[in-house]
Amino acid sequence: MLSAQFQEDMPLQMFVFPVNPQAKAAGGVRQVRSDPQNPATLPPGDIAKNRDTWIQAWTETVLR
Repeated sequence: MLSAQFQEDMPLQMFVFPVNPQAKAAGGVRQVRSDPQNPATLPPGDIAKNRDTWIQAWTETVLR
């Protein structure tokens, strides 16, 4: 999922930005969106530490 090929295809399929800095967005995507000025980021360690808690909270919220 982090390969340049996959990341280059994501904006065309899911309307999300690539996370792989070597992925190039397709020409049409560049025409209809702009790069965020201050994108939200999280250190990978924080994600790993909190993943299960966040998924559980999301699941409980969605399944209410």
